[in-house]
Amino acid sequence: MEPFEIEITGINYELVPLTNESYEVYEAGKLLGSIQPKVTVLGIHWISDGGITADFAAQIGELIEEHDM
Repeated sequence: MEPFEIEITGINYELVPLTNESYEVYEAGKLLGSIQPKVTVLGIHWISDGGITADFAAQIGELIEEHDM
């Protein structure tokens, strides 16, 4: 997959897919952290390696899911 951009509250973020279904998240060229999906019986939850809050990871994850549809 190729990198792509998303927008949250007027700010553009670049998402770089990694080989293990994780994504690196960049803002203005600065790495904020990475997120990855965790599949449970309740659905997909997005978790981060730190640096990105759980709520923000969930927002990004929703937009990744929309992008991948």
